[in-house]
Amino acid sequence: MNDELDSSLEVLKNYDDAFQSAALAIKALIQASIGLEKEEIMQTKILLEGALAQCETELALAKALPRSSFGDGAELQVIIGQLLLGLAITGFLSESIPEAMKSVWKMKRCYNIFYDLNKYMIKNNISTSDRAEPHKAANHGDIHAVRSSSSSLDRITTLQLQQAAGSHSVLSPTDYFTACATVSGYGFLSLIISAMPPTVARVLSVVGFKGNKEQALSDLWSVAAAPNIMGALGLLGLLTYYGAVGALCDIVPDTTEQAQKLSDLLDSTIRRYPGSSLWKLTRGRMQQQRGDIYLGIQTLESMQPKAHLKQIEAFRNYDLGFAYVTTFQWEKAVDKFILVEAGNDWSKALYHYLIGSCFVELYRDTADAAFAKKAQFYFDKAPAHAGKKKVMGKELPIEVFLKRKLKKWATCRKDNRLVDGIAVSPIMEICHIYNLWKKMDQDLCKKAMLMVTRQGQCSDAADDVLTRQSMMLALKRRLCDWNAAQSIMQAGVATRQEFKHIPDAELWSIPDMYYERAAFLWARDGARSAKEIRSWLEKVQTFGDAEFEQRLAIKLSTAFQTLDALT
Repeated sequence: MNDELDSSLEVLKNYDDAFQSAALAIKALIQASIGLEKEEIMQTKILLEGALAQCETELALAKALPRSSFGDGAELQVIIGQLLLGLAITGFLSESIPEAMKSVWKMKRCYNIFYDLNKYMIKNNISTSDRAEPHKAANHGDIHAVRSSSSSLDRITTLQLQQAAGSHSVLSPTDYFTACATVSGYGFLSLIISAMPPTVARVLSVVGFKGNKEQALSDLWSVAAAPNIMGALGLLGLLTYYGAVGALCDIVPDTTEQAQKLSDLLDSTIRRYPGSSLWKLTRGRMQQQRGDIYLGIQTLESMQPKAHLKQIEAFRNYDLGFAYVTTFQWEKAVDKFILVEAGNDWSKALYHYLIGSCFVELYRDTADAAFAKKAQFYFDKAPAHAGKKKVMGKELPIEVFLKRKLKKWATCRKDNRLVDGIAVSPIMEICHIYNLWKKMDQDLCKKAMLMVTRQGQCSDAADDVLTRQSMMLALKRRLCDWNAAQSIMQAGVATRQEFKHIPDAELWSIPDMYYERAAFLWARDGARSAKEIRSWLEKVQTFGDAEFEQRLAIKLSTAFQTLDALT
């Protein structure tokens, strides 16, 4: 957590047991989860499997620790749960459907471990009077158990770690860590399940368990302040969740209070781990999400990640690339995406597409043929890399999207120049898909509107018209230009049937426009238009297979929960 990887390895050299193996495997998992490199994921899987076998062997011989509040081998059980969760993650990130299916059963085992540990804590009255020994674990906080109000989890405990002042009983540091690991592990597991694409969620429900997002968030909030790695990981889970909701979703409840709590916890964590690049990266992201794009850029630019943290540096360059796109600094964005492409294999097709799209804007701004040539160079490179990266046996949705776009432009190219076959600005489409509008101030939104409405040399097909209208509606909503937005909505809605004659049609734009209509009504009317908003959201839900299914699922889930909370 403090970028002291060499020091941690030196400490671990002094041990040779299951705990050492688990620590090395989990360290590798954290690094692999950040970098998402195939080779690192496979190496991590081997380490996790070895550590799991060793822990299970030692668990068979384990006895309860002296003065422990837990049963035999609880400290090993919770580690086994973490290793199983890690193996499930690596399985889902693999390019193999069989490996992904095996991950379901690993998650089931993990679920059972955390369930049993929580039930044990209820039975043995680990309550508000229990805390970590102050002379060994200062400020570790109080642990108390509260039964879940969820009907499906009525026997599960929510652990809430609070200040220990005035408490009487004590937990040993090991028990305290076991409790923190239980709640953070269960919280992460529930959050991962609840965030699965609908098709996967249905499979998981068949084998007996569902993710409970509210329970997961409650667990992660309760452990996030703990001054150990489990608290840090709990905070990271919260930041990831609220960051995704804040970035993607437009129909959301007021999260001002949560945002301030997260900011305070992040400040505290940065003070605890002053050498950590990860937390500084997170600070830059949070600043952007809260609307201060230029301060976020300044924070990211000032970072100096250590040489051995290439994953953090790749993320920094990636985030800066998108930040420069958001502020229309095309050449700076190109420089960063080139660095990302050189050092990261996650989606070289996307990186080439992003670079080419930036050059399209430079070409349109200047009419300089050199920029058109560079755009075509990078666009031509993208298809060869598309489809190589798979998750659960499927191509990345963004790569399916960009392959289709490039094919369409090729059929409409003018004078053998690909960029002249482009209708809607490709980088503005990327801004729309990633909802970068939310990071733009009023001036940036007005400039974006000019780029969205700018016509290419090819006339718009019906799907291009709809995509352009959807982006315009989103920007007018951001600008609170209700009359202009209303006029866009009067254009009507498209159907699958209307797009049947269009080769490689942008079908995703149909449910996207449904959602944008709902988001406009929410921004303008709030709860007054709840019934009409729900109607548009239901149209999105029933549209069928959508290209960006996972993004839509997050948007819909958050929107429906926001509306349900009004009643």
